[in-house]
Amino acid sequence: MRGANLRTLKGERLNFARNSLRGSRSVHAGPIEEAGESWYSYAMNDQELLRRIVVDQRVMVGKPVIRGTRLTVEHVLDLLAHDVRQDDILGEYDGLTTDDIRACILFATKSLEDTSFMPLPADTV
Repeated sequence: MRGANLRTLKGERLNFARNSLRGSRSVHAGPIEEAGESWYSYAMNDQELLRRIVVDQRVMVGKPVIRGTRLTVEHVLDLLAHDVRQDDILGEYDGLTTDDIRACILFATKSLEDTSFMPLPADTV
């Protein structure tokens, strides 16, 4: 019984992530099999998005940038963190697409997966 619940939970989390990458605001609550897609196709979608991000020491001192631009992943994430709407970002930078912004978020997620960084707790008084 517990294994079945875990499988459903994984499916729900995957569907939430997949819908987030597609820009959908609805979350499919069923397991992945109901969505008619496999883990492989989800991973391929990640790879397609990540191809949009490049690192070249000659561009922006080697910081990750959106392919074909000098727009850093860091800058896009900073804009999003400071509540700049996606439509405003797209309007400000010609040629930038929704998938480019998604690629920045995915790149940051993947970069943090293998990080042991933990914020220091605030001093208690």
